[in-house]
Amino acid sequence: MIEQSLRDLVAWVEDAVVPAGTSYTFRDGKVTMPATAAERGGIQPVVRATANRYESPGTYFVTARVTSHRAGDDAATN
Repeated sequence: MIEQSLRDLVAWVEDAVVPAGTSYTFRDGKVTMPATAAERGGIQPVVRATANRYESPGTYFVTARVTSHRAGDDAATN
């Protein structure tokens, strides 16, 4: 993320390529983003997670993969 941010900064300064904007609100020290990628703009991925699907109690190690479509379809789901 940091490397891409630096690439975007260089492109903006050297080539006048304005970075993608993002819609968000900041209130009481909290950043809130819209629920969908189309509403957000920019390249921030939308992540949704659910729990309580395991049949028995125990310790479970959960992983998640999140991707974004930098110059692609903001309605894509994978």
